[in-house]
Amino acid sequence: MQRGYIKIWRKLEDSGLLQMHSTFALFMHMLMKAAYKPVRIGMVDLKRGQLVSGRFKLAEAIGVSDRQVRTCIDKLHKLQIVTSKSTSRYTLYTIVNYDEYQDSDTSSDQPSDQQPTNNRPTTDQQPTTI
Repeated sequence: MQRGYIKIWRKLEDSGLLQMHSTFALFMHMLMKAAYKPVRIGMVDLKRGQLVSGRFKLAEAIGVSDRQVRTCIDKLHKLQIVTSKSTSRYTLYTIVNYDEYQDSDTSSDQPSDQQPTNNRPTTDQQPTTI
């Protein structure tokens, strides 16, 4: 089943998140579970970069305790990476700047000096003789 991919920016290294292993694992889990397009789940309309979950579910997903998840979420709030809004039934998490990091365009910072695929000779193509 094709489920797509996420982008991981190198500047994540500058945030200090890599040294906080549980917090990094939680953030990666949230990034993978966040809606990549507007979607309705049950009675909740999610925007791009949002997910609905609870602490116990997150703790189970990354293999840590509920208390560790609370600590990790606090760290993500302090780093201004994630915001959250709690209700009596669930918590709505929003990844700050999701569109900036997970932009759906196909442009890249690397120059494109390659020929289009249809103009390249194939390896099984016979050489042209004159």
